[in-house]
Amino acid sequence: MDRINLNKSHRLGFFNNEEYEYLGSCSGYRCYSCDEEDLHWNDLSTYVYVDFTDPDNTNKRGHEKRVCELQLRQTKKNVYEVEMMVIDNQYQGLGLSATFYAYLLRKLRITIKAGSSQSPGGISIWTKLSKRRDVIVYGKTPSGRPIMMVEECGEMQPINGKFEAYDGDRQFEMYAVRAA
Repeated sequence: MDRINLNKSHRLGFFNNEEYEYLGSCSGYRCYSCDEEDLHWNDLSTYVYVDFTDPDNTNKRGHEKRVCELQLRQTKKNVYEVEMMVIDNQYQGLGLSATFYAYLLRKLRITIKAGSSQSPGGISIWTKLSKRRDVIVYGKTPSGRPIMMVEECGEMQPINGKFEAYDGDRQFEMYAVRAA
């Protein structure tokens, strides 16, 4: 995975849920999703767009404040890679990202794969996920062998030291699944 730097200031506006399905509630926020097929590198891919909203913060039209936008791309059956996750600046620093990921793992019964590029915030999210009792975070080599993970200097890293999660020549993929 490569490191990336993103602008931390995001104003996501208010949510119009006309095309989205209500999934449920997570920590007082509402969750909506929409599936769509689209071309990705000349390959038809299934995307899941997820929005979390704040029902206590509405505009004059009754639309709820958008807290989080998440875009997942299906890579295998029940495995979705994170293409993008953005938290509105009003809600940043509350630890919501890991909570929202854990909710989706449980609600949708999917495996989430870390994106191939990670911002400092993304790196932090995966470390927080690994500390949750309801989530298992693990790595896989390019050949598909599992790798045990451990937190090192605030980042998830493989135990054996042969692979590097970020910026290394021998990289691997990171996944999160719902703990049984």
